[in-house]
Amino acid sequence: MMGVRAGCLGVVWVALLGCSPSQAPGHAAKVRAKVNLPETPSLEIPVVVSKHADGAWTVAGLRLEASEGRWAESVQVRGVVLDRQVCPLQRRRNADPCGLAPHLLIADSLDKPGQPLLITGTNEQIHGLPEGGDVSVVGRHVQWSDDRHFVDSRGIVQIPAPPGDEAAD
Repeated sequence: MMGVRAGCLGVVWVALLGCSPSQAPGHAAKVRAKVNLPETPSLEIPVVVSKHADGAWTVAGLRLEASEGRWAESVQVRGVVLDRQVCPLQRRRNADPCGLAPHLLIADSLDKPGQPLLITGTNEQIHGLPEGGDVSVVGRHVQWSDDRHFVDSRGIVQIPAPPGDEAAD
């Protein structure tokens, strides 16, 4: 029994004196590494202008309203045209369609487009809106177009077809 105690004491003594703390397994030497991190982002809530002075919605303002359920209402929105997709204008009404649903994307600014808003309408309506220019559009704020070509849970604006126009070109 005495031999077992002496053996245990010997193992403990060797373990205590055998390794210095700097040589103990699992301890790595300290390395001074320089870390390049980006600047701390601003945590301030941005101020969003919802409407222009004339009462027309901004793109960002209409996006915020969509989160509160503003759908199928007539809205006027103003912005800058980022992109426009149209078919060539046809001389005859029964000419072959090009298969492209006419639409354009607008934003509050060309510099910081944010989340652009899709505008859809007839080919003639979209042709009349200049690319890169300021536009003011009146239409229905919906989640999908009547022809179901476009669906966006954040909302799109559909320009109503002129009276007597049965289908959008």
